Amino acid sequence: MADVFNQTKSQEKGKFIFLSAEPSILPIPSLVKYYNMKMEAEAYLEQSCPQLDIIVFRPGLVTDFEKRPLTVPIGFLADFASNVASSGLMPFHS
Repeated sequence: MADVFNQTKSQEKGKFIFLSAEPSILPIPSLVKYYNMKMEAEAYLEQSCPQLDIIVFRPGLVTDFEKRPLTVPIGFLADFASNVASSGLMPFHS
């Protein structure tokens, strides 16, 4: 779709929302490949589609009770850790 719009002669820039990914905490080859492919797609959009204003979303973990039930407890833990970290209760130092 980005290529098709990019080839139009429109004077206005198009809007394009891309759902990307954050790297997985698990070094599973298929997850690493998935992330790398998302990064390649982002780079392509940024470099090769000047007719588009690109918005990239990088969710950390997508959970679903029905389709991805194993992700739900991990998602709760990730949300809890994020809330604790942002609350200042447990400051993390680099």
